[in-house]
This record gives sequence, C-alpha cells and structure tokens, in this order.
Amino acid sequence: MPMYQYECDGCGDILQKMMTFDEHENDRSIPLVHGNCPSPARGKFLQVYDFHFNKGMRDHWSSQLNKPVSSERQFNSELSRHQDEYSARMGYDVNFETVDPNDRSGLNVTDVGIDADA
Repeated sequence: MPMYQYECDGCGDILQKMMTFDEHENDRSIPLVHGNCPSPARGKFLQVYDFHFNKGMRDHWSSQLNKPVSSERQFNSELSRHQDEYSARMGYDVNFETVDPNDRSGLNVTDVGIDADA
C-alpha cells in the first residue's frame, strides 16, 4: 500500500498517510489548512509525490541461500535459519539483514569519488 506524504507550505510540517489508490482518490480526511501552523498565513497541506511501494518478492534463485525462494516470508525465515547456523559455527553472533539495493544510506554509498569512477 502506498505511503502518501503531504507538506505544509507555511511551516514545512510533514503529514504521512498510508492508503490504497481508491482511498486516496476519495480521501477527504487530509486537512486543507494546517491548524497548528505557526506561520501567520496558516499554511496548506500540499501533496508531495514521494510515495513508496513495498514490492513483492518474485520467485527466484537466491545465491545467498543457494536455493529457490518464492516469497519474502520464506526468504526471511531461511535467512534467520542461516544466521543461527553461522552463529553456532563461528562462535559469535551473526546478523544477516535484507537491504534494498536502492537504499544508498543502507549500503553506505556516498558521492565521494564518483567523478573519478565515471
């Protein structure tokens, strides 16, 4: 389900709401005027077209698990099992995490050196 984001044009306050496309088309619960806006002009909430989808995982071969995976639930379950196996084998806690390849901060990607790489 998409997350819709609204921003007050007076003070910059953010309002986020998760709703289906149909709910969004017929939604009247988002206030047009920001009642708590400190701006003397009382700002209005405007939609920021920045919403995210939780994409479902398709059937695929997981090279991390070395087996076919058909759902995110199965992937997380198998990842947890592998985590426990590695922790027992290595003698210390191992913590596997799923990371979205588009999440630059989660992957510690910066713009440093990008010109040299290009």
